[in-house]
This record gives sequence, structure tokens and C-alpha cells, in this order.
Amino acid sequence: MLSRCLTEMPSRVANAYLKRGGDICLVPVGSVERVGPHLPLGSRCFVVEALAKMLAEAADALYLPVIPYSTVGDTWKQPGSVDVPEETLVTYVRDVVDELIQNGFRRIIIMTYLDYLRYSLPCEYYEEEEIALAGIHMREGLHRFAGDLPQAEASLTLAALKVLGRDALAEEVEERTQKLLAEKPPFTQVPASVAELRRWAILAYEMGPTGFPVLPGKGASAAKGERLLTRMVKEFVPAVAALGDYNDYIRRRESRGFQRGGRFSFEL
Repeated sequence: MLSRCLTEMPSRVANAYLKRGGDICLVPVGSVERVGPHLPLGSRCFVVEALAKMLAEAADALYLPVIPYSTVGDTWKQPGSVDVPEETLVTYVRDVVDELIQNGFRRIIIMTYLDYLRYSLPCEYYEEEEIALAGIHMREGLHRFAGDLPQAEASLTLAALKVLGRDALAEEVEERTQKLLAEKPPFTQVPASVAELRRWAILAYEMGPTGFPVLPGKGASAAKGERLLTRMVKEFVPAVAALGDYNDYIRRRESRGFQRGGRFSFEL
């Protein structure tokens, strides 16, 4: 299989994957937003797409092209950020999942920076369809595997660009980073108190015209980002297998006369 991206393969190849028992599809959801003065507006698109590509290869999965637009948090008022209403995005992703289910996929994993796609949509889908989706939240992955979060996010962007074959853009980011570090521009970052709260809770914060979630730093590198991506993939592969077991359990439970909540159902 030359590519595991669903849009890059003919229908017969996708059908052959499903016929041999493949049932995993990864749905990366990025954003167009102002992350850092040195980073592309599509940084988070590149990161989730690269992770989806690597995880698909490791877990015998297919993946969709990244959904680029989503709700933007801190910098939604600033030039370059494209803010899509939550309701619009959830409806769109839900429709995509419905179509994947119709095609025969059963293990569907949403990869995102957004809390409601990670938590709310899988819960609602299970309640309505009795199919367990899964959500990988990139911030949770960063908190778990990385120390310096801003530089980890910059490193992930550089590594993702390399994985996706965007080497020229990665070099441009590195050059821009060095230039900004030399100039010492008047950029501001999320206050330390806000950053600490965000390690433990969902917290909204509006950044001003000079504010960026990620500032240029000397510690970021593509090599660090690649190690972080590789570690994430290694940790996620067993969970992908477990999602199949869990959906099998749900189907078996239904066949034995159980409904959600452990209640019995009888036809009289």
C-alpha cells in the first residue's frame, strides 16, 4: 500500500482493505490560527496530519486528509486566525463519521486540539449509535510526554513538516526563529499562572495583538519533535487495538439482551 491516506488511493484499494478486515480510520482535525510569530498559521494542521500518517502506518489504519478549520481559542480576534463556530464543526465531523461507519469502518479516532471533539462528540455518538469512537487530544499528549510545552509544540511542527515532505517550509521556520531570537521582538506569551492552570483545567484566555501561545525559543528542533511523535505513536497503537475489542464487547452485550446502563430488555 503506497499511501494510507483515503483520498490518495483508488476505491478498489480502500475496498480491499475493508474486505480483509481493516476497520480503522483516523480523522485529523487541525486549525488555521496564530500560534507563534515564527510558526505557520497551519501548524496544528501539520502536526495532526503527520501523527495520523505515522499512526496509520504503525497500526494498519487509513486516514483522512486533515480538516483544517475549527474553533480558535486565544487568538480568534487576530489576523490570520480562521474561527469556525463549534456547532458547525461538530456537525461536519459527525457527518464525516457517519459516512465512515456506512463504508464499514468501526474503529474511528479523532485527532484534535479541541476539547469538545475529544470528549463530547464520542460520548454523544455512543449514546445515540452505540458505537465507541475515540479522541486523541494533542494537548494531553504534550502534557504527558513533553516538558517545555511551547518548545515541544514548535518541535512537533518542525518534525511534522519533515514527515509530510515540507522540508523547505521547515527550513523557513527555523530561519525565522533564529532571526526573531536575534531581534528580541516585543512579543508576549500566555502568563505563567494561566499556563499552569491549563495543565489541569480547560481555561479560556484572550491574547492581545502582541500575544502568542508559542514564542520562539532555542530548544526547539525537528529531532526532538520526531522523538515525541514516535513516542506518541508507540503509546497509541495498543489503544487502537483495544478500541476494536471494546466495540466487539458492545456488540456482544447487545446480543445478550442488555441495553446501556446494564438494564435488561425483553420482547413480550
